[in-house]
Amino acid sequence: MLAFIAGAALESLVEARDLRRFPPPGQLIAVEGARRLHLRCQGSGPLTVVLEASGLGNSTSYDRVMSLVGAGARVCAYDRAGMGWSDPPSRSPDAASTASDLWTLLDRAGISPPYLLVAASAGGLDAEMLARQHPEAIRALIFLDALDGNAIDALQAPLAELRREVCVASWLAKVGLLRLLDPLKLRDRTAALTYRASATDATCGLMRTLARSRDELADVAPLRPDLPIVVLSHSEPRDLFPPGHEAEARSFEPRWNELQGALARRSSRGIHRIIPGSGHLIAVDRPEVVADAIQEFLR
Repeated sequence: MLAFIAGAALESLVEARDLRRFPPPGQLIAVEGARRLHLRCQGSGPLTVVLEASGLGNSTSYDRVMSLVGAGARVCAYDRAGMGWSDPPSRSPDAASTASDLWTLLDRAGISPPYLLVAASAGGLDAEMLARQHPEAIRALIFLDALDGNAIDALQAPLAELRREVCVASWLAKVGLLRLLDPLKLRDRTAALTYRASATDATCGLMRTLARSRDELADVAPLRPDLPIVVLSHSEPRDLFPPGHEAEARSFEPRWNELQGALARRSSRGIHRIIPGSGHLIAVDRPEVVADAIQEFLR
């Protein structure tokens, strides 16, 4: 017990040091009482591009995309509750609560619709929820190897082991062991943000509430049948599952491709593109492709 307390105290000091070393590049905006989310925007334009990171990702994963899109459009990246520089969530981070956070954040920041939502991996659930709750506000969706509500049941078994590992990691993060083990081989700012206890807690919560997110999505109106949807999928099964699960990733590849195609077919204006040279984290591996997809809606 003493070792746990000492580890937790040391981790708290390290996280405070990291926040001084890597201050937030954007604004911290209150969305619920004193709870704040981190948002950074650039450029201006009639359409705002909103970037939603992957399950374990944060707004920094879109650094290259934002630089490639340039200042000729309004582009905003944010950190979900517990991720990046944002405060921890006040409740389980299911699709409904996270979409509500994002809607409130955009309102409090004075960023009016219409929005072009770009979502990676598990962030697709939040983007889908927002598009179904506020169809009049969403111009289009760009999914980056993303999960949607219709795919959750197919992924429950493959993700069971990942859920266990992420939730164990959340305990290791609390006492500073996760950053010492460095299972993802990260450096500097990325390691500081990813191995924060609040980040692994939020990711564990996301994994545990997938079934609830599926049910929440089933209870809201469907996506507009003519909503433009662009689905960008990986060509190489990298980073879909954590290190050590490469065989599982390869065996799941045909099913993943089916799910990605089905996501595009949810709209009469859906497009599915497989991106050469990209793993699961398309915004990191091929940021120019993501920027080009965004620019198609800005012309």
